[in-house]
Formats: sequence, C-alpha cells, structure tokens
Amino acid sequence: MHSVKNIITACGANLHSLNLASNKISCDGILLLLEELTTNQYLKHLDLGVYKTSHFRNDIGVQGAKALANFITRNRTLECLDINDCNLSPEGGEAIGMALAQNHSLKQLKIAENDLCSEGAV
Repeated sequence: MHSVKNIITACGANLHSLNLASNKISCDGILLLLEELTTNQYLKHLDLGVYKTSHFRNDIGVQGAKALANFITRNRTLECLDINDCNLSPEGGEAIGMALAQNHSLKQLKIAENDLCSEGAV
C-alpha cells in the first residue's frame, strides 16, 4: 500500500478516480490508504469492490469499515463509493450507515455482498 500512497501523493489534484477493486487489501491496507486520501480534495470515485469475474476481494473487515465511515463523514468531494463484497459485517455496515447521514456529496454507494444482515442495514 505504500506504493499506492506514493502514487496518490504524486497525482495530487489530477486524481479524480481510484480503482483498487479485487486487490486483497486488508484492514491495515485500508487504514494506510485512507490516511493518504483524507487530505485529497479531488477524488470523486473510489472503487474497493470486486472486479467483475475476479476471485479476489478486499477484506477490510469491521475496523476498516469504521475507518471508512470516519473518512465518509469528513470527505466533501467523493461522489461514488464501491465497497461490494469487502467483508464489512453488520457492525461495519452500521458505522457506514451512520456516516452517510453526515455526508452530502456521496451520490452512489455500492455495498452489496457484505453480509450486513438486518442490524447492519438499519
């Protein structure tokens, strides 16, 4: 993830879309990524989901989902977020759901295949 962080830094204002789908990113990886993206004011599309026919996924888990929720509450430019099949769990889904109430820029959220159950969907 350090290489990706360097690319994000180098791109700066030119980075509007970032596709990291199906890269086996773990909770630790998502924390490093979000640390760098927190200061990015230009990113409009972030794809952490699963790429079409890939057998790989990003496994960000509950702690990664909570960090993503924190990012969502502070970010004012992201319009599209794809977190399909990232192993968020009900607790992670709940954190993201609460964060959405504080974000007014996000227009599209893809969150399928995360085993949110009823409690994570509320």
